[in-house]
Amino acid sequence: MERMRKGTGPKTDWERIEEDFLATGLSYRALAEKHGLSLSTVKKRAAEGHWQQRLLSLRREEERAAASTGGQLLELRENRRALLLNTADDLLEKLRLALDQLEPENTPALASLARTLKDLRELLGLRKDALDLEEQQARIEKMRSEIRKTEEEEAPAGVLILPEIRDVEDGVTS
Repeated sequence: MERMRKGTGPKTDWERIEEDFLATGLSYRALAEKHGLSLSTVKKRAAEGHWQQRLLSLRREEERAAASTGGQLLELRENRRALLLNTADDLLEKLRLALDQLEPENTPALASLARTLKDLRELLGLRKDALDLEEQQARIEKMRSEIRKTEEEEAPAGVLILPEIRDVEDGVTS
């Protein structure tokens, strides 16, 4: 079989792939699979084009625009998170199906599934320390809420008038 020379195959539409990355924030691995390219080729092109920096810049612009229009920043972040979680659920379901159909002897496929799960965990930010921090913050807020509630319940209503205190020896009123 004759090898194709570089540049003789169909031309890769890098503008479209970059736009896809900037619009979706897909991992390089997912982009490579989606567009039928090698991971190293996508990484190389992304580094040359500064894709990560452009993505961060676009997100900052979106957040600034949302912040200038009020409380829409929080809504924008929540929408992104919801989209990411829905996509992750879909991907997990596909991974489960693939795992069920996989032969245990097929180590390359198992390794590929493991990498995909690792990428998914990274995308979702599912690190133990991050989860611990979120849990601690939730507990602290719950305790603060309980303290405020207790203080409100125990606070006396009205004005408390204290009696005068007289110093017996000096006859001085305080």
